Amino acid sequence: MARFVFVAIFIASGLAGAQTDQFARRFDLVATKHTAAQESGITLESASPAAEKSLALSLLFDWNVGILALVMQEQKVGDVVPYRVDFHLLGAYQLHPRVELAADLPVAVAQGDNFALLNQYGYAEPGVSGGLGDIRLLPRFILFPARDSPVGVALVTELRLPTGSGRNFLGESAPVFAPRVALDRPIGPFRLLANLGVRLRKQTQYLNLIVGSEYTVSVGGMYRLPDLGRFVDINAMAEMNLAMPTASPFSLGELADERKSAWEALIGLRSKFAEHWGAELAMGRGIAVHPGYAREAFRAIASIRNDFDFSARRPSLLADSDGDGIPDSEDACPTQPGLAEFDGCPDSDGDQIPDNVDKCPKEPGPAENGGCPLGPPFVVLEGAQIRLRGSVVFDLGQATIQKQSFPVLDEVAAVLKSRPEIELLEVEGHTDNRGGRAYNQDLSERRARAVLDYLVKHGVQQRRLRSRGFAYDRPLTSNEDALGRAKNRRVEFQILKNEPKREQAAISR
Repeated sequence: MARFVFVAIFIASGLAGAQTDQFARRFDLVATKHTAAQESGITLESASPAAEKSLALSLLFDWNVGILALVMQEQKVGDVVPYRVDFHLLGAYQLHPRVELAADLPVAVAQGDNFALLNQYGYAEPGVSGGLGDIRLLPRFILFPARDSPVGVALVTELRLPTGSGRNFLGESAPVFAPRVALDRPIGPFRLLANLGVRLRKQTQYLNLIVGSEYTVSVGGMYRLPDLGRFVDINAMAEMNLAMPTASPFSLGELADERKSAWEALIGLRSKFAEHWGAELAMGRGIAVHPGYAREAFRAIASIRNDFDFSARRPSLLADSDGDGIPDSEDACPTQPGLAEFDGCPDSDGDQIPDNVDKCPKEPGPAENGGCPLGPPFVVLEGAQIRLRGSVVFDLGQATIQKQSFPVLDEVAAVLKSRPEIELLEVEGHTDNRGGRAYNQDLSERRARAVLDYLVKHGVQQRRLRSRGFAYDRPLTSNEDALGRAKNRRVEFQILKNEPKREQAAISR
């Protein structure tokens, strides 16, 4: 008796009579695919939506080694398909806060061919080559967003179209329907993810390997790392994927050799390195003594992603008197070099209010006071809100809090520590409308999280805090001028749960 693809081959005629076509192939050797969703894991789907109306396109490289092996008497003879290199064009569009439309166009650009291994057993089988794979459609419906629920819940109704060549193990002979439920639980910098579903497909086989419908179970997590220079929104990821045949779940012995359970583990890193650009690297392998179908010897994934922003202003080639890269026609200070964020004007005191509208251009102060400083107290309790009489200022385009804001946040921390009746406080991040929707949503979330982390570091219990970003959805004033944008770039504190003391004390601040 010999074993093929880590599965027994029975040369006796009885096997041939049990199936109508034992050389049918017509299934994909790489069953578990990368997600196309914008805010998910490596292959794991999530219940975290991207920014509404945002579009992300990714070009992904997927290299799998040892995906079809020949094993005899528990000893591996060799790999019949030693490797495959796939490229995927993935797209995801957040149509609505609860609906994402996504798709995957896969192409196998190279595939190893070592079918000569079978000749000694009397199987003169044609080899394989590359080509188009099965196109995937991946609508995602977010039933309970993770950031608003104890556990986020989403439904992904994946449909694979039979566009790939079955002879080359690139696709199926009929559509595959693979619905699954995604669970998403944020815990501080961690996010725990789980997917439970089924993969409904027409049964097919190659020799004694039978491939049919499967139950799918995937678990994993993500951990947000600190920003590193130009690399922001860095996430470390780990996950495990299991797919069991519905006809024989948890089966062992010869039945398990015929109906394989896909089982693999993956780890990876994802980061943004520019305003609209990100990249991902991941690797892993199947969990098995002898690698083969559904349990590859090694897998490497690399991708680059672009978040499209169609509202960005086009560069102009008009005159630029001060040489700051901003044409005079758009420069509010055409004779003084400045930044585009400040309409081409300088910001001498670093309070992110340009000098031309700053009433105190040499002293940092909050936008609500025209850029002039205010002394303590910086915190005022007003109903369900902690109102600031100062600003929380960040490095431009980053989530790094500037030192000038430390006294304001120190006073917020002191107020919270002195008032335990404030049981839950939400830190809200808001931006101006410069840049795209997806960029500002991400920036506002990271800034709110940075403030939360600062308060925890200064003695406030983390269970009393949560953070949320609103991008530019809640402006205080117009974004048409620099002072208005400075007022809209802010951090707010909303008291969500307050248990008043039995004996009310006067507020001294």
